[in-house]
Amino acid sequence: MDANQLKELTEYFDSRYVQKDVCSDRHEKQDAKITEISINQANNPTQLSTITKIIKEETPDIVLFGASAVGRDLAPRIASYLRCGLTADCTSLEIGDHTDAKTKNVYKDILYQIRPAFGGNIIATIVSPETRPQMATVREG
Repeated sequence: MDANQLKELTEYFDSRYVQKDVCSDRHEKQDAKITEISINQANNPTQLSTITKIIKEETPDIVLFGASAVGRDLAPRIASYLRCGLTADCTSLEIGDHTDAKTKNVYKDILYQIRPAFGGNIIATIVSPETRPQMATVREG
C-alpha cells in the first residue's frame, strides 16, 4: 500500500495498516501479507470501496472482521463484491492442511473456521479451499 492509499483510508475511519512477512514453524519463510484495519464506524460507500480496493490489490489469503455491528455489516458486502465465502461468528480459528474427501486434493495452509451451529448444539468446522480471500467474522473472547 502506498502513502496515498493509506491517506485515503485514514480519511474515512480510524485505521492502521500492517504488512509483514510471516514465518511458520512448519514452513520456511512465507510471503504472507497481514493487513489490519481497525474500523470504528463504516457507513460510507467510499469506505467499502476503499477496503475492497485494498483487498484486491494486496490479495491476502485471509481477511478477518470482528463480529461487531460494523464487522457484521461490512464483511458480507465485501465478500459479495469479491465473490468469496464468509463464515460468520467464528469462535475459534486454526490454520492447517485440508484434504478434500471427494477429490483427494490436498490444500495447504487453509483457514479452519470453527463456529457453533444448530443453536449451539454442535460445532461446525468450515473451510474454503478454492476461493480467496478466506473471510470470517470472529467473536470476541
